[in-house]
Amino acid sequence: GLGRLDAARAQLGSGVTALAQVDRPSVATTVACRRAEGEMARAEGDLPRAIDRVGAAIAAIEANGDRSAAQYAVLLSFLGQLLADHGELQRAHDTHVRLAELDARLGRGDSRGDLRNRRAIASILLDWGEVRDASAQLEAIAPRVRDIAPGAAPPDWLELPRSAALARLGRFDDAEAALRDLSRRSQASAANKSAARADYL
Repeated sequence: GLGRLDAARAQLGSGVTALAQVDRPSVATTVACRRAEGEMARAEGDLPRAIDRVGAAIAAIEANGDRSAAQYAVLLSFLGQLLADHGELQRAHDTHVRLAELDARLGRGDSRGDLRNRRAIASILLDWGEVRDASAQLEAIAPRVRDIAPGAAPPDWLELPRSAALARLGRFDDAEAALRDLSRRSQASAANKSAARADYL
């Protein structure tokens, strides 16, 4: 609620003030503070500031940190999401592609994080109207997801854009079947938020 947001804002303010008083703060401290500023800005609905602060955290790692650390990948993913939410699809796409290339270099291809990132790229292609390319990428992700979690139901983060692509390709029966299954599973698990998003189409 608002009370918790105010408390978090006050705590962040204290942290930023303390950081400014340190001559040479560590990279980890700087990154944590900038990321917190970005998260706070997003919570307040200030996407341009959130983008700026997360970008500053990424720049700090690129200047002095370890790009192979998980934190760097998390921040790239976060920045891509923020840019997409702000409507900056080209920058979002480029950021997610950077992350995909990083995962490939570090041997993290087909990891859960890499697959979610590739889904983000496909979703941007879908927004651009490149439906066939988007659908091909989403269909390529599906078996990799099954390899990670054999026997598990397809996750909603994949099925929602996949269903949208199927519908836009005219495969309405396949799209409806996928969304019906997602809705049924969501209701069974009381995940009402996911069920409501079955209106994605």
